[in-house]
Amino acid sequence: MKSSIKFTYTYSEKEVNFLDTKLKMEDNGSLSTNLYCKPSSAHQYLNKQSSHPPHTIKSIPKSQFIKIRRICSFIEDYNENVNIFTKIFLK
Repeated sequence: MKSSIKFTYTYSEKEVNFLDTKLKMEDNGSLSTNLYCKPSSAHQYLNKQSSHPPHTIKSIPKSQFIKIRRICSFIEDYNENVNIFTKIFLK
């Protein structure tokens, strides 16, 4: 049986992507983290008209913003990602 699954990888001496985190070696030797989203990510979340309780739907953006803040080492990266995700949630 021939498999249609393809495994790909990228590598770098300065950064690595793991799950939703990009780990980077800074010039001064310290490590920093930033949010990583796969290029194929569709950013699909619950529709606000679904039958889920309202508090469940309202908690999605808040929980994502908390997750982003925990991942990002620098506030500039956090702000950039929040702007991106705000546009995603407004769609």
